[in-house]
Amino acid sequence: MRECEVQLGGETVTLAATFAAATKIADKVADPLAIAREAALEASMLGRGLPYEPRFKFSVQNVPVILHIGMAAAGSKATLAEVQEMVFDAGFIVARDAATEYIATLVMPRSEETTEGKSSGE
Repeated sequence: MRECEVQLGGETVTLAATFAAATKIADKVADPLAIAREAALEASMLGRGLPYEPRFKFSVQNVPVILHIGMAAAGSKATLAEVQEMVFDAGFIVARDAATEYIATLVMPRSEETTEGKSSGE
């Protein structure tokens, strides 16, 4: 199982990247692939100095949901209300960055998978 550790309000939080977590995020927020695609497109356009209005935006409401799903997949018993307080205490920008890192962990292969794929394809 893939995991990422993020800092929220001085506390290290483990988020597990599982298929079940990805489908739960897709059901409750948006498809993780669509979230990642929009983030990449927005970064690309901004890097070129072009305006872009992404179809998906992280929000005060969806960031705690994403983090709660990842924490639950890692075995945390924290409630959504507790995660919402952690997000508020950490700051929404910090929590959004943590959610972004988690989404990337969900949609990207592990580094050894990437390395193995390159080795076997050569």
